[in-house]
Amino acid sequence: MAAEGVRHAWAIVAAALVVWVLMLWGATRIPPMQSPDEHSHVARAYLLCQGQWTLFTPLGQSSGGLVDRQLVELMDRHLRLVKDASARLSINDSVALGELHWSGEEIFSPIPGTGYYLPLIYSPQALGLCLGRALRLPMLESYQLARGAAVTTVVLLLAVAAWVYAPGPITLLVLCLPMSLFQALSPTVDGVSHALTLLVAALFVRLFQRDFPASAWLKTGWVVAMVVLAGSRPQLLPIFLLAGAAAWRRRDGLLAAAGALGLAAVLGWYVWAAGSIVDTRLARSEGLGAAAGHYAAHPQELLRVVRATLGDAELQLFYGRSFVGILGWLDTMLPLWAYPALAAALGGTALFSALRGGVGPAAVWLWAVALAAVPLVLLSLLVGWTPLPATRIEGVQGRYFIAPALLAAMALASPATVCSHAAWRRLAGVGAVVTATVGIAVALVAFAQTLAQRYH
Repeated sequence: MAAEGVRHAWAIVAAALVVWVLMLWGATRIPPMQSPDEHSHVARAYLLCQGQWTLFTPLGQSSGGLVDRQLVELMDRHLRLVKDASARLSINDSVALGELHWSGEEIFSPIPGTGYYLPLIYSPQALGLCLGRALRLPMLESYQLARGAAVTTVVLLLAVAAWVYAPGPITLLVLCLPMSLFQALSPTVDGVSHALTLLVAALFVRLFQRDFPASAWLKTGWVVAMVVLAGSRPQLLPIFLLAGAAAWRRRDGLLAAAGALGLAAVLGWYVWAAGSIVDTRLARSEGLGAAAGHYAAHPQELLRVVRATLGDAELQLFYGRSFVGILGWLDTMLPLWAYPALAAALGGTALFSALRGGVGPAAVWLWAVALAAVPLVLLSLLVGWTPLPATRIEGVQGRYFIAPALLAAMALASPATVCSHAAWRRLAGVGAVVTATVGIAVALVAFAQTLAQRYH
């Protein structure tokens, strides 16, 4: 068993190194600031690099912070590619961008959309920017260092998650969807949060086993990971159910207390942020608290808006496509053949995975958290972004459902030993591997083709 464990660890290390190199190369194929609101995320990482954990609000403006003037210039020049899909950087543009250096002069940058996130999720990007500034690298190289740090963190988290509990074929397929890949190659919060979701889920499956040895440090670190995750993704607040389930299973008072304190900390953060962040982009006078109170007092209106949103055929198509992949700032479609092909691959792999068998009793809790996260996506955008009175919920994107999908996928990640119990389980396992492999191949081809046409 020891030799098998060593081989498993080395296989993960080898796979992680290959994936890391490919992802770093892939990141160079995407110009900066092409992920939705990427400039705001980079600015927030800069603030964390400066030791600023919160935003401030000048009179009459949105909340934000002081950002190096040349970093703002780098953002603005690349945002032109977002505004004009036909635009390309000329040789002169590239030379001029390469000459941007840290100025030491800071100007105010409004970034209200990031003010609700616990800034710990930006630690990798902040480390990259801090290192670039300390080494006096050009601004563009400092940005690439921040993106490289985020990509490296994603790979490390995924490698640890795979070592803790091997992911199933459906998990790998979800991670390789063009939308997942695009966000993982960008210095925003999606890539890190998706990898962290998988790590939290893998640790839960192990901790749910009573005989799994777990130190106080491991359990505390697991809850801290939940805090970072739920603090940057409000739809994942139900993730703390996993701490409660593991504590109940193991009869562990320390884990129960840590989970309760973690949940209280995240809720306290969101209450503070809701009362302090100002976003002048919102075309409404009501604050977040007032909007939440309105729907709490009028549940029939809440149900009407949710029903109208979910019943809209165009929105259904958009949610599905933006889950699979609408790249850029939701302006770059994949080849149209890719959407039905990847939908079929996802459905087939999920079906075969379910027939193969899941992770046992722990699956119930993973499914519960995944299902609870879905309505929270809708509610958070209804309360936080949609003007009153509402007819549809605005701002919902398919990529917001990737983290819940990863939790559900982990519930289907059965151990390899399950396949030995029956021939039909072995057949289902083969089917899951085949459909996932085909889906991953389709995803990679569509992703590469779309990047080449959009940016090169």
